[in-house]
Amino acid sequence: MYSYIWTFLNYNDEDALNVTSDVFVKLYKYLKQKSVTNLKPFLYKIARNESINLISSRKSENIKEYESTILESLVTDPEFKSQINEQYRSQILKSFLQSLDSNFREVLYLYYFE
Repeated sequence: MYSYIWTFLNYNDEDALNVTSDVFVKLYKYLKQKSVTNLKPFLYKIARNESINLISSRKSENIKEYESTILESLVTDPEFKSQINEQYRSQILKSFLQSLDSNFREVLYLYYFE
């Protein structure tokens, strides 16, 4: 759950920890009143909603964007790919995911990692 929220919140550790704890607190409170048949989808729904609430409350913060030329070079130039190490490549891909709209980022994360 933490990993999903962490990705949804642009790799922000502190916010992901806070939202993860909020998710389980909400789940606990909800389960006191009602029962849930499918726990996993219900948890993801709470996590998504809590993450969106946090993002919308911080709308005024600047969102970091990356130059398209770096991304194009990463994708098309084989020489560039061979020159950079795996850590740098991973950093660029994470940054690219951060620049995506949260809905697209969520779909990619769920498809490839979950």
